[in-house]
Amino acid sequence: MSAYYAYLAAGLLGILGHWYTRWIQGRTANTFIEYLKDNSKYTIAAVISIIGSSSAIFSVSPDLTIQLVFSSYFAGYTLDSTINRDSTTPTTNKPEVKNEKKSIHDIIIDDQSS
Repeated sequence: MSAYYAYLAAGLLGILGHWYTRWIQGRTANTFIEYLKDNSKYTIAAVISIIGSSSAIFSVSPDLTIQLVFSSYFAGYTLDSTINRDSTTPTTNKPEVKNEKKSIHDIIIDDQSS
């Protein structure tokens, strides 16, 4: 059963890793505790999801392996990232991609004129 707790701990560390990434990038000024409290609804959802993912990983292999510990960490990181998405970050306002076809000659001319 100690393998399960290692997978669970690694998954929960994924939440810490996600917060740290956001903090380093300047997307949050909150401390880790403030991050958990301010987003308590999402934190609870992430922890429940991590318990489920840790259980699933443990059911695949009840033996403790470093690969599955890393899998648990990345599952925790990804679940927290998905559940705690920034509502202020627009997801539908992506820059428009132009699909006009150009010849190599036209592309070279455009590059030289820029």
